[in-house]
Amino acid sequence: MDSYRYRIGDATVTLHSPRFERGRTYVSYRFRDKGWNGPNPVFTGDDFGVSPLHCWDSPDAALALLSFLTVGPGEVDGEYLVGYTPEQLRWVDERAEEFNWLVHLREEARARKSA
Repeated sequence: MDSYRYRIGDATVTLHSPRFERGRTYVSYRFRDKGWNGPNPVFTGDDFGVSPLHCWDSPDAALALLSFLTVGPGEVDGEYLVGYTPEQLRWVDERAEEFNWLVHLREEARARKSA
């Protein structure tokens, strides 16, 4: 199985099982935050649509996924978080802002490197 692992802080994002549908690449993902939940994943899914500007197995794809997973209640309408489990909502409340900031810093650093 093809997979890509990206570390940020205490967390790891694993992207795997790319598939191509209607001209887009979709991957499955697992997000673990060892500092918060040990080895258990906080988020898993098989529906992340990778931007056509990014390879599925790249830091850009992992950071894009994290930018979606780290939004908080004040940043999106209430419908966005409806499918979250109580544990995921607690993670969003306790840790999402910190990881959102880390994602922002990593994206800025990558943009400076490529400029």
